[in-house]
Order: sequence, then structure tokens, then C-alpha cells
Amino acid sequence: MSNSTLSHESVWNAAVLKTARRTSLAILMAALPVIALNTLTTSAHAQATASSDASGTVTDSTGASVPGAIIHLVNNATKAERTATTNDAGQWSITNVPPANYSVRVEKDGFKKSSIPSLDIQVGQTANGSVTLQVGGSDETIEVSTLPPQLQTQEATVGQVIDQKQINDLPLNGRNVLQLATLAPGVTPAQTGNTGTAGQYGTRALFITVDGGRASSTNYVLDGTYIRSIRFNNMAVQPNTDTIQEFNMLRSTFSTEYGQGQAVVSMVTKSGSNSIHGTAYDFARNSIFDARNYFNTKFVKAGQPSSGVNPQLYYSRQQFGGTVGFPIIKDKVFVFGGYEGLRTTQGKPVYSIFPTAAQLGVPAYQVGKVLAANAPVANGSYLGGTQNYLNNGTFTDTYDQYVIRADQTLSSRQTLYERFINYDAAQFAPGAQIGTGTNYPLVSKNGVIGHTFLITPNLVNEARIGYNRVYAFAVGANLQPGTNFSSLEGLNNVTALTDPTEYGRSTVTIQNFTAFGDGGADQGSTENVYNFGDTVSNVRGKHTIKAGFQFQWRQIQQKADNNGRGSFTFNATSNGLSGLQNFQQGICTAYNAGFGTTNGHYRDNTYGVFVNDVWQIGHGLTLNAGLRWEYNSPFVEQNGLEGAFIPSLAKIGFSKIPNLSAAPPALLANLNTTPFFAPGIVQPYKKGFGPRIGLA
Repeated sequence: MSNSTLSHESVWNAAVLKTARRTSLAILMAALPVIALNTLTTSAHAQATASSDASGTVTDSTGASVPGAIIHLVNNATKAERTATTNDAGQWSITNVPPANYSVRVEKDGFKKSSIPSLDIQVGQTANGSVTLQVGGSDETIEVSTLPPQLQTQEATVGQVIDQKQINDLPLNGRNVLQLATLAPGVTPAQTGNTGTAGQYGTRALFITVDGGRASSTNYVLDGTYIRSIRFNNMAVQPNTDTIQEFNMLRSTFSTEYGQGQAVVSMVTKSGSNSIHGTAYDFARNSIFDARNYFNTKFVKAGQPSSGVNPQLYYSRQQFGGTVGFPIIKDKVFVFGGYEGLRTTQGKPVYSIFPTAAQLGVPAYQVGKVLAANAPVANGSYLGGTQNYLNNGTFTDTYDQYVIRADQTLSSRQTLYERFINYDAAQFAPGAQIGTGTNYPLVSKNGVIGHTFLITPNLVNEARIGYNRVYAFAVGANLQPGTNFSSLEGLNNVTALTDPTEYGRSTVTIQNFTAFGDGGADQGSTENVYNFGDTVSNVRGKHTIKAGFQFQWRQIQQKADNNGRGSFTFNATSNGLSGLQNFQQGICTAYNAGFGTTNGHYRDNTYGVFVNDVWQIGHGLTLNAGLRWEYNSPFVEQNGLEGAFIPSLAKIGFSKIPNLSAAPPALLANLNTTPFFAPGIVQPYKKGFGPRIGLA
């Protein structure tokens, strides 16, 4: 169909109505961007996409353009086919196709057929399928074995695609897909202490930094839907590398289709095909195969305490899984699934120096009595006598992850896919005292349904509905779970006195000794994100125009208590008393405690709208121009439990006055007792426009 066909209003309206009937409510919601494209305005919609494009130029042997040639683009795995017609300049473009390996067939009366048997279309990229036709009969076919350079001459995006061969061939210690992202320039792996690092994620390296940005400034996308935590912006799930077809590390100047991040890691899962294919694996490591540490003068049995330096520690790591893909109905319905499990156990000695029972004595005050009675007692001499306590603990790291995906070719004009991934992980890190430590549970679920509809050969609509759930916490394993130590210690105005989830000992820090107690507080969140997006692509002459809309409804229930059990510090003082003597006498040099709760239930909406035009000007020059608008509404606590400092009044203000009956009298004078802030506290900002322009 020629582009001029789209100018007839009756045909256009019929196409829109037919789209709405065939794709139900999701596509009906997409009608607005379709109409917007017809009028060539910028009031359209957008979303992050998992699709890609193919384009090229058809010329004859003299280099002259060949208009009216028919292009057939066929997925080699599923046989799904798309067609296009070259314009007056011999150019063609097919948008919104799944990343895969394709074949291209070009037909034109008076010329021999030309075919490209293998053309890789990578995620977020535009593949070059240019061919030269030879004069002859259409019953003859010329196979193109040498492809034109697959340089991104149609985009100004700075990024790098990691394809399936690299994912399969490169060794990965830990099989974390983000390790491959560090192959791109300007990308560094996760580092402890990076700004934005989530302590609630334990030692899981589920983030990267790009071009010197914050650890929390990278966006993570799987099959076009976000898989990141709201609170920390880390990747919330670790996909099995055997289920990833490829991913694109977008560093800068990427399309307006992407937002909410300085950089984007866009991944695509594999799909089933007409053939049965799969993998199975087990990666094992065990300390019985490890050499003795050079500095161990005597081999120590794995897992047993040792007074020597660097004892041989028990270590066992098993990472296992597999994948399988197959057709349900040939050329129509395909299924792909994968599973991966991890079981890690590692000896983790924690050395400390604590006061002896004689040094602690029996303090006369209540807090001291309780804390001294439950303090760790020296159990040996370690590391050349510098430490007197060893918790020969065990670090564990486990997860079970599975993904399942189904693809359907509904007709020559419609395709549908569904994908669900579940990630259930747990870590435990031992603490300084035997019987203590921290648990780091992480449970994530992510699902997406995507529908692609060819309204005309030049006009494509892609709708997507997604869901992301994340549960991530740091939960203390205390010495005596369920014991209200705050009550036994005689404390007031601390969270742990009335909140059973915070029961535990106060933290005690005595100068020149290791701190002991049950830590600060449990922190983490449960998040739910529901999103809908729609993208429309229209090829008009030398222009490939994309426009779209994205909407997110986000929920987060978080807990961020700090020092809910209280903490005491005993340092040496100017009167000559040491920190230990001050503990014995109850002379505290610093005390810190949290009162109340930070349990919050927050909601917000996010909106993203974009329009992008790729204009093939000619002579190898392409202009990319676009505009994106984003708006994040303020997070609103559903029970009105929100407040902030008011500089002009030097007081704490609220949007809804809480119950202050239990507040300490000394604190009341610093509170503004009339509503001051609007719900959400911060003022909405609706000028989030981001223009982008580039030449390639």
C-alpha cells in the first residue's frame, strides 16, 4: 500500500475502528496517538520498547533508486512475516519488530529477486537491509551473502548491544547479566559504597554505574517493562542469562522512547520457535578442590575455628538450571521457559574484641545490668592476640528463579506475547556475636503482555501492559527473638518498646572495643507497579515517526526505622575515666534513639509522552529529532503520615496532624500543630520536557 493511501480520511477512520475492535480496551486507548500521527502533531504517547526496526535502500546496478519494490521480512525462527514497499527514493522501513534473526526478500517486476538469508535485528537498533537488484526475470533469485555495514547510520544513540553469542560464549563468574554490561565503554560494575547503593540488597550486585553517574541513575527494562525497585532504582530481579536473547546498553542520546534514567539497560527474553531447543547446566565449586591458603602454615579442616591467620574455610556453590523452547502450533504458537537455582554456603569468620566479664563487672544501673548479662564473652585469642572473640559463622546465598514466555501469531497483522518471571532469593550474613546476623530476603515478580497490530503496512501499533512487584528487606536475626529488651532495660520513647518487630537489645559502643547489641532497625519495602503503554509507528516517505504514551500507578509500603532500639556510646572523658569505666558507672557520652514508626503506604502516578522522527534526508545523512515529557506526581502517604521541616517557622509541619498524645513534651514545642503542607509535601513539577536531536 502506498503512503498516499493514508491521506484518505475514510480509510484512516476505518483502520482506527478496526484496530479498536480487534485489540479490545488496550488498543482502544491507543486511538489518540494514532489520530495525533495523522495530523502530525506532537501530542502523542510513549513507552520503553523491546522492539526494533529494519530499514534499507533498494537500488539497481547503476545506483539509481528502485521505487515500488516489495520487501518481505521473515522471522527465521517463527516464520512471522512483515512487508513494506519502497518509496520514491527506494527507501523502506519496517518498525516494531521483535529482535531476532530474519531473512529479507526483495521483489520488483523487471528485476531478479534478491534475498538476504540472515539479518540480525538487535534490540533497540535499526538493522540495515539494503540490496542491489539485477535486471532479469522475477523467477530468478540472487542471494546476498555480504551484508552492508551494520553501523548505526540512522541513529545518534550512544550504546552497545550484547548479543546472544557474547552472552553464551563469555565466561561469567556468578552468571549475572549486568557483568556483560561492563563491556560497554563508561560502564563500571557495582562497588560497595556507591551513592545510591541499597543496603537492603545484601551483597547482590544488581546495579551498575554509567559515565560516572550515581548507582541509582540507571534504568532497567525487560521486554519493554521496568524491572527496578522504586526506592533504590536497583534491578529487582536477576534474569537467567540463558533466557536472555540480547540486551542494549544505552548510555546517552537514546530515543525519546526511553526515560526515567541517565542510562538504560534494555533486555529481551528468548522466545520459542518451530524447533525444539534447550539447555541444561550445573556450575559447581567446593572448598575441597581449593588449594590451601599460602599463609596457612597448617591445613585447617574446612569450617572449623582456627587461631591462625586466614584459615581454610568451607565453601560450596552450586548454580544450576536449564531452558526449553518449542512450538505448540507450528508457525502460530510458541513457548519458552527457563529455571535457575543457586545454593551457596561459605564459612565467614567474624573476629571481634569484647570486654571480658570481669571488665564489664555488674553495673548498678538497669540498662547496664541487662546489657552486661547478654554481652558476648571472650572465647579465645585470635589474629596474633589482637582479637578475643570469634563467630565462626556461615554466609548463605540462595535463589530460585524461573521465567516462562508464550508468543502467538494471531494473523498476518497481529502478534501477541506474554512473559512472567519470578525471583525468590535469600541471603544471611553472620554478625559479630554468635547467634546474630542479618537476613536479606528479595522476592520479585514481573509480568508483561504485549500486542502488535499492523493497521496498514506502514502504520504499526504496539500496546503493552506490565506488572512489577518487589519485596526487599534487611531483617536482623537477634540474640533472643521475641524478647522486649527495651522494657527490660527500662527505656522510654523508643520504637522497640511498643513495636514487636523491633524487639532487641540496644547497641553498645565502648571505646577501643567492638560494638555489640542487636543493630539499628529493620528496613525495606514492598512495591507494586502497574503500567500501561502504547507506541504507534508511521512510515511516511523519508520520515519514520514514533509516538507513544506510558502510565504507571505505583504503590510502595516502606519501613525505614533508624535506631529503634536505641544506641549508647561510652568514650573516655576529660575526668580521666576510660570508656569502659564510664560504662560501669553509667556515664553515657552519647545516646541516640528513634521514636514512633516510619511505616508508610505511598502512592503516585507517572506519565511519559513522546514523539520521535527519523528523517532520512539523503546522501547518507539522517536526522533524529524528538521530544519527551515526563511527570511524576508527588508520593502521597495514604494515612496522612507525612511531614517535613519548615525553615521559616523552624518547626516540623504536617499535611495531617498526627496523634501527639504520646509525644515527649520537650518535642511538642518544635511541632507545628496546624496542617501546613499539601498531601505529598513537595510541589508538583509539570515542566519535565526533554528535547533530543542528533545527526547520523
